[in-house]
Amino acid sequence: MGYLPRTIPASCLQELRDVLAAAGITLGPLAEGRRVTHTAEHHGVTWEITFMGRTYGWSVRGPGIEHGVGALPEDVPEVINRAAGPQLPDGPLDWAVRHPDGRVWTCEDQTAAEETTAEAPHMTAVYRVPGGEWTEWRAPVKASTARAPRTYAGVPVPADVREAWDAVPGRWWRLGVRSALAR
Repeated sequence: MGYLPRTIPASCLQELRDVLAAAGITLGPLAEGRRVTHTAEHHGVTWEITFMGRTYGWSVRGPGIEHGVGALPEDVPEVINRAAGPQLPDGPLDWAVRHPDGRVWTCEDQTAAEETTAEAPHMTAVYRVPGGEWTEWRAPVKASTARAPRTYAGVPVPADVREAWDAVPGRWWRLGVRSALAR
């Protein structure tokens, strides 16, 4: 059975801080009750970055994302930014909703398009630069509405654990699954 290191070497921690600072992410304090897990805030979302050892690298956990062992310091900002979601182009945009059969209805703005798709899940929000092609828009996941996965390491996640995914019960459940699957 594996174990976490007792401390993070100063050189490894400084390397992670430098890489995160270059990406505009500030490494926060140690997570409460943990010796090798730091927190980081990015776009209003709290991330946990755990040192797994020099050989194994870092583990990155955030809303709906759990990048296990093997993240090099250079990979950590990429994992965090990937979760930020798609970025819109600069300039004025036209917004609409598209039906699966291809029909398009224009909307006043992005909010109206997202509200329409929330009420009618079969519709898709789309945008375009005036005169351009319609592009599908997938709104980034907000921290408060982040959903837990339906399966974790191949094991179905119970409903009560999904509701408490980022809380203590969710963490303990994931630990139990990892321990049960360890060989």
